[in-house]
Amino acid sequence: MTNGQTTEVVAVLGAGGAIGFATARNIARAGLPVRAWNRSRAKAEPLAQDGAVITDTPAEAAEGATIVLTMLAGAEAVVQSMDSDDGALPVMARRNDPGHPVWLQTSTIGEEATRRCIGPANNYGVGFVDAPVLGTRQPTEQGQLVVLESGPEEARPRTRAVLEAIGHRTIRAGEAGAAPS
Repeated sequence: MTNGQTTEVVAVLGAGGAIGFATARNIARAGLPVRAWNRSRAKAEPLAQDGAVITDTPAEAAEGATIVLTMLAGAEAVVQSMDSDDGALPVMARRNDPGHPVWLQTSTIGEEATRRCIGPANNYGVGFVDAPVLGTRQPTEQGQLVVLESGPEEARPRTRAVLEAIGHRTIRAGEAGAAPS
């Protein structure tokens, strides 16, 4: 949670994979509200025990979320979950609250795919933070990932609680797209 400010609501897209599930669980256990989506809903259902709201589409997960975190296998899955008819970006663009929503992209997808994500984020007026993570299942479950974070400086206070919930170290790499992927 943030100091005296509104708590961020985090949508986790890819919340049924080994890394995505543990990521969503750690965020929820850190006290942040979580909205979870996975292509196979059944794999994300156990997160409801940690207070997560399980959703049927990325768009539904993005409803009410201030940060949308992607943790999916492969660039195509990331892009599809964000920029499609039932993707999160159109929903994020409709938010009317102060400060724009943030896309926290934590999948390891490479530089070219990261550039493919930055364009739509900018088109929809959504802040983009590239934050691929280093670690396997056990460090993920323990909240001990290393995060390689790059993006707008003004997004850092908003994403801090999320990154602290999932990792033990965040390495700042500059503007979006600068983190090694």
